[in-house]
Amino acid sequence: MKNLNVSFGSEPVLREIKEKYASRKMTLLSNSAKETSFQLVDFSDQKNVFYSPNRYRVLFESPFLNMGDIFFMIFLI
Repeated sequence: MKNLNVSFGSEPVLREIKEKYASRKMTLLSNSAKETSFQLVDFSDQKNVFYSPNRYRVLFESPFLNMGDIFFMIFLI
């Protein structure tokens, strides 16, 4: 994987985007314990389909850190 595209928003809107692009590997994440803020991550490494320009280049990916539903991402600016 070389890039991650992400978008933030309400759960219904992000679920609709995920369904529209069902062929892509997308995961809907909650940003808080109250589940009031959501993030949709596109792991497909394809062209960005979101209106937001949030695109991150993947510098390192470790398969041994894959723990199912737990995501750990470090952002370097």
